[in-house]
Amino acid sequence: MSTRSAEKDKPKRPLNGYFRFRVERLKTYDEEDNNKSKKVKIEWDELTQDEKEKYNKAYRKEKEAYDEEMAEWNKRHGIKSKSKKKEDKKRNRSRSRSEKKNKEKENDKKKNK
Repeated sequence: MSTRSAEKDKPKRPLNGYFRFRVERLKTYDEEDNNKSKKVKIEWDELTQDEKEKYNKAYRKEKEAYDEEMAEWNKRHGIKSKSKKKEDKKRNRSRSRSEKKNKEKENDKKKNK
């Protein structure tokens, strides 16, 4: 089975809050309006958090369903999710990098004194 044929039944990610709003608002503009995307962005920026929440809430609801569908799809296709060990290893690696930078800064300060 090729990758493409396996992905035909793969669940689609839901649109986030902004893109839900964008799809809804673009329908109200004339197709020949070249600035409609810019106008929609300005409209989004002017919305209050409560008004945006309507769109974000719908996204979160669909995202939960999507996550369940993806887990089932991954299981059906034999794809394992990231293990906690890998996630912990990444987290520790980035933490050790920042610790190393901090030590370098301290050493530089000591040298400059």
